[in-house]
Amino acid sequence: MEMATSQDMFLNESVSKSIEFNESDDDEEADANVRFIEAVIQLKSIINSRSTISANKFKDVLELFLSPEKLGQSKSIIVRDKKIWSNESISCCALGYVMRSSETNKLLCLSFERVLEYLSQSVNSLDWDGDDENSLIAHAIKTIRQLIDLASVGSDGLTYCLYASLKFVTSLVDQLKDGKDMNQASIWERDCTLILELCKTRYLSDKMISYIIETILKISEDLKNGLENDKSTCNGCGCGPSFEPHSLENSWYMFYVLKKLMIFKKETAQQSVSPIPTSMSEVQHGEVCNIKDLWRLNWKGNDPHEGTGTPLRKFYAEQDSFESGIVVKWKDQLNHYIKLLSFHYPLFSYELYQSEKLL
Repeated sequence: MEMATSQDMFLNESVSKSIEFNESDDDEEADANVRFIEAVIQLKSIINSRSTISANKFKDVLELFLSPEKLGQSKSIIVRDKKIWSNESISCCALGYVMRSSETNKLLCLSFERVLEYLSQSVNSLDWDGDDENSLIAHAIKTIRQLIDLASVGSDGLTYCLYASLKFVTSLVDQLKDGKDMNQASIWERDCTLILELCKTRYLSDKMISYIIETILKISEDLKNGLENDKSTCNGCGCGPSFEPHSLENSWYMFYVLKKLMIFKKETAQQSVSPIPTSMSEVQHGEVCNIKDLWRLNWKGNDPHEGTGTPLRKFYAEQDSFESGIVVKWKDQLNHYIKLLSFHYPLFSYELYQSEKLL
């Protein structure tokens, strides 16, 4: 008996150490991927805005690829060589060529995918509420948002990151919609937090507002059909409709996320935003500008292989609004269900009413 007990204790201790070791490996991998993404974002931003980059600045960016431990080991070399490179500069055009020829975008997309997987696993396993801004999760979310912003303005080869991020956040909303185990409530709350953090980008914010509204309208339609079905009444006595509890309960999470996203969208729209330059006369004096910058002021290409493009102002206008007439359509549909469901589902109807007012 004692032998069996000791073996169980040894097994439990081994499993616990194995889990801690795996989590440590996951954190190290995620940290490396986040630093790689961050470094490439900085390089792409510099390449897109300047004609040259100082060698010292370039070395500062490359340091992001090193872990804190390796960075400490190489610090003496970096300091010793810094004076030698102080007056040197590197062509951004050459850097851009090197990044394209080395398939950096493919590596970037793979790192992006791995970081999303890390976020999914971490949110499900950790007691994370989004308040710790110094955590690896917070750093990963911030870096992911930066890459989404970069990809959403048409950076070459990063379309996959937009699709991957949209698929990931959509899957989180689907978990809120389809979850049936009420013991998962704490995970659903963290899902809400993660959705809201990632949707601080314009691209994801508008997409998720649209997706959640359509999901809520689908739930409303199911509720309406349940009311019209004789089998949905309690034991056929007509004393009230019945509906799958999880569908109605989970809708509160979606209402919460939708209202937060709508408020964030309105607050963002009210903030002072610098106007889009339409000519060189509007470009600030002293700003470094090359032929590529001049082209960007008036034209935004969709696909360099197709040879077609979209005017820059139109591109930004499309990013900043929903499709023409869609908001009016949503308002009409929400008002329709408010009237139909107000008697049997007053709380649900009130949430519909609040959502309609925020549109």
